Amino acid sequence: MANNELISAVNSLNYDIILDEEALKKASQDMKQLFQDVKTLLNEMLDVFSDLRNEGMNTPTGRRIYELFFHSVYEPFADLVYVAEHVSGNIDLAVLHFQSVFDEYRALINELQ
Repeated sequence: MANNELISAVNSLNYDIILDEEALKKASQDMKQLFQDVKTLLNEMLDVFSDLRNEGMNTPTGRRIYELFFHSVYEPFADLVYVAEHVSGNIDLAVLHFQSVFDEYRALINELQ
C-alpha cells in the first residue's frame, strides 16, 4: 500500500474515543475484588482437598483422587487467578497512565466555564 493510500485509509476512519474515568476506576475495583474472590475460593478448595487427602482419604485411591483434583481443577483455576491478577494489574496501570488525561480534561472544562 502506498503512503498516500495509507493516509487516505486512516483519514476515512471516523471513531470517537471515549475515556470514562469512573468506569475505568470501577473496572479496576471490580477486577481487584474478582481477583481476591477467586484467590480465596482457590485456597479454600485446596484446603478442603488437602484435608481429605491427609485425613479422610489417606489411601492410594484417595491420593489419586487428590492428584486428579489438583491437575484437572486446581491448576486450571490457579491459571484463572493468575489471569485475573494480571488483568487487575493492567487496569490499575491504565488508571495511572490516564489520570493525567482526566486531570487535564477537568482543568480544560473548568477554564471553559
